[in-house]
Amino acid sequence: MWQKAYEERLLQTGAISGYLWNFGDGTTSSDTNPVHIFTNAFTYEVVLYATATGGCTDSVKQNLTIKPQPQVSFTSTGFSSPGVTTVFNNASTGASTYLWNFGDGSSTSNLTNPTHTFADTGIYTVTLTAQSSFGCTASYSSVFSVLEPSQDLAIKNISSVLNGTTLTLHAEIVNNGNLNADAYLLQISMEGNNPVLETATDTIEPAQTKNYAIKSQFIINPSYIPNYYCIKILKVNGMNDFVESNNLKCAPLATEFSLSEIAPNPVTSVLNLNYFIPVDDVVTIELYDIRGKKVNQLLKSKQLKGLQQHSFNIEQLSKSVYFCKISYRDTVIKRRFLKF
Repeated sequence: MWQKAYEERLLQTGAISGYLWNFGDGTTSSDTNPVHIFTNAFTYEVVLYATATGGCTDSVKQNLTIKPQPQVSFTSTGFSSPGVTTVFNNASTGASTYLWNFGDGSSTSNLTNPTHTFADTGIYTVTLTAQSSFGCTASYSSVFSVLEPSQDLAIKNISSVLNGTTLTLHAEIVNNGNLNADAYLLQISMEGNNPVLETATDTIEPAQTKNYAIKSQFIINPSYIPNYYCIKILKVNGMNDFVESNNLKCAPLATEFSLSEIAPNPVTSVLNLNYFIPVDDVVTIELYDIRGKKVNQLLKSKQLKGLQQHSFNIEQLSKSVYFCKISYRDTVIKRRFLKF
């Protein structure tokens, strides 16, 4: 309206020959009816300049208030399996109403933090559209994968605290699958001791990591501290885990170079060795027969500090008594075993 009245005023002095718009944000346009996008919320003074064919110029101005758009985002596990309910956590700001489209043809939702159950496998685009109290809207989309059920609980890290003679253990467990881990059976083994079984009922959701405190406590004899301990996941929700390669973690309790007793002993085909070294360096492992003759060099290479675990196939050896000799820097440790 104000542009039309302005044009009528200029027409009294001749036809309009050109326009110049100043949008107040550092940009201009010479179009008659320009389209402009303001990038920031603010009150801008928009000025229109017009020039008549007779050379006369005039201008008119008007304040234009740009309201802020909502900042839209949400989080979820990012994946699930058919029939499993997923929570979508709304992290948007500056909005008063919401519209969720889950991309699977189902009904939309106006809830702030909805739940949704996908009926079939597939890759779906979930879109959240938010509207502010000023009527401004913005959207955010994220891909959500619905996969075949996968149960994969992994031990990420383990740690120990020795207080006097009492040893307490912790396990950092991550759910790499797309099913809730509601109960999981753990086996805690200490060198030279029988394993202890413990069932945890602290639910771990998909993509979630929890630091689980082992409820069992272990009394350590100060004159004999085990070289290492291990924590292993045996069962998840009463079933075998889909990926068993990440179910076991071992860590040292020793602080000096040490070699654990060989177990099992006698050995049938595979020799298992567990040793601890405090500093990165070369480790040599050799086998000798009962007469002291070297029969095999199993390893000679630089190893990383910490607990090391090796398995060697010795099926070709004859049934007899052998000695395993492990050398680290200036220290040599021997262990006797029976090849059966």
